Amino acid sequence: MVDKLTGWLFKEMILRASDYLESRKSEVDSLNVFPVPDGDTGTNMFLTLSRAALKLRTIQDPDVPLSEVTEICAFECLMGARGNSGVILSQIMRGISSALKAADSATAAEVVVALKEAVATAYKAVVKPVEGTMLTVLREGTAKAIERSGRASDIREVLQAFLSGAQEALERTPDMLPVLKQAGVVDAGGKGLCIITEGALTAFDVAAREADGRAASHKKSRAFELTEKEVFDIRFPYDTQFLISGKDLPGQEIRDKLQEYGDSLLVVGSSELLRVHIHTSKPGEVLTLCLKYGMLSQVVIDNMIEQSMELLRDGRSDQERRQDEPGERFETVSNGSGFEAPTRDRLASGGQAVTEAQEGHKADGGVQDTDAKSTGAGLEAGTVPTANGNEQLKETGIIAVASGKGLQEIMSSLGADLVIDGGATMNPSTADLAKAVDQVSAKKVIFLPNNANIFLSAKQAKKLTGRRIYVVPSKTVPQGISALMALNVESSMTENLKRASKAVRRVKTGEVTFAARNGRFGRHVFKQGDVIGLCDGKVEMVGQSPEEVLYRIISKMKAPGYEVLTVYCGEDISPETEKAIEEELSKRFADLEIEVYRGDQPLYYYIVSLE
Repeated sequence: MVDKLTGWLFKEMILRASDYLESRKSEVDSLNVFPVPDGDTGTNMFLTLSRAALKLRTIQDPDVPLSEVTEICAFECLMGARGNSGVILSQIMRGISSALKAADSATAAEVVVALKEAVATAYKAVVKPVEGTMLTVLREGTAKAIERSGRASDIREVLQAFLSGAQEALERTPDMLPVLKQAGVVDAGGKGLCIITEGALTAFDVAAREADGRAASHKKSRAFELTEKEVFDIRFPYDTQFLISGKDLPGQEIRDKLQEYGDSLLVVGSSELLRVHIHTSKPGEVLTLCLKYGMLSQVVIDNMIEQSMELLRDGRSDQERRQDEPGERFETVSNGSGFEAPTRDRLASGGQAVTEAQEGHKADGGVQDTDAKSTGAGLEAGTVPTANGNEQLKETGIIAVASGKGLQEIMSSLGADLVIDGGATMNPSTADLAKAVDQVSAKKVIFLPNNANIFLSAKQAKKLTGRRIYVVPSKTVPQGISALMALNVESSMTENLKRASKAVRRVKTGEVTFAARNGRFGRHVFKQGDVIGLCDGKVEMVGQSPEEVLYRIISKMKAPGYEVLTVYCGEDISPETEKAIEEELSKRFADLEIEVYRGDQPLYYYIVSLE
């Protein structure tokens, strides 16, 4: 029975959750509603959580307070948050941290309070919450945990109840959200949350096996009286981790055979990819054994004797050193311009920068605005701190997001001060966006996400920078380019935002790509590799030739009043094909003004703009 959630146990839960999600992130990615090859929910959630795991691995103190671990986790998840699912995950961690901000450990009842706070915080992050999503799965899981906590004080039982409720809700998501039923999938973010919980629960088994040994080995280390003899008496000194990839991997068989090689054993994953963690005295033999089952990668072997000796040489525990150090307990994070805001201050204000930001959001999904009260401590408006002093700012800067050299060059030529590499397959993190904002020397920044999955990250980045940022609701590259063409940095912000919003609304977007999986969407049945055409995000046709689907999707998009057709060719389209389609478009759509450019975007053969 585990009646206390400690900092060390929470750390182990996050580490194992991250490892487990890594082994199954492709499974989550495949649940993309549309069959296009940019389903990245699992990848985004993993990249968000793995940043926290990387930081937590540096903690060596077994008596680290729970509040300290949850605080680190919340901040690192916030900075690493990618895509809407990653941002929601970071807000879950923020809610947990907020509820446990003064706790050395937590009871089952206090864990439930933290889950309730996680639900409230995550819901606040989404302007218009929708049933049948990751939020629903979180809420229903928490309801089950609350119910169970009334009858049990075992934290593992409460979290297992959470998982049970979350999984039940996940199975019902297609009935709540028609688009999921149409695609024949459950909610990807909800699935990711269930996988994270499954991975976290494995930490309890490891904790139970290690409890006695860890208590004995650290009894003296708390006063830091561990001797060299005791260090060298560590029975299994090599912390060994790696991945096994192959076909029909027998996880249980591998687990059984590795039992004799050490302790702290964890073998998780699928029949095609397994994550192995073990403390052993014979890492070479462990690797040799596992090579019989498949290919090994990401092999990491840490010598725990060396790590312990480093602590001995220092003569003090991590906790003692932290208490003696002045100022903030954690590292500060630079905003890229010389001004550093401490981690603790940001988390204390709910992930915001030192100066509280004012947010506005139009009910019709229009421009979002953060108008910070100041640009930094003791700074005058119109300047930004740098290593060499304060630099004068221009009035308005523009940042856009795009994937593909051609599209990036086009956006730069249209006035974007900075184009961030990202979009369909790799959403930039909150930290990436905050850094980009701080690289633009302007009093105000207009941000063009050009992808619906970047909006929440942009919202969090606004809080981190303390700058005046206006997010134009461009969900596609054509919308972003149209908005760029409408902007005039010499005009007032009010006028620019009106122009940008109007430009976004007058664009139709078409996309030609390939099906990433077998299945059906609405009336369309497709096989993996089939060419599909989308109009404003909706699957409209399936074919075998990218060019055939291109012509058909344009015909579908045509409507009275639309006059300008622009086609951006992807990286897989040859110059010869590009020339040929330009000639064919001129013949088929002679009534339109036609422009063809190289976008060099990955995965999408063609992106179409009709204005």
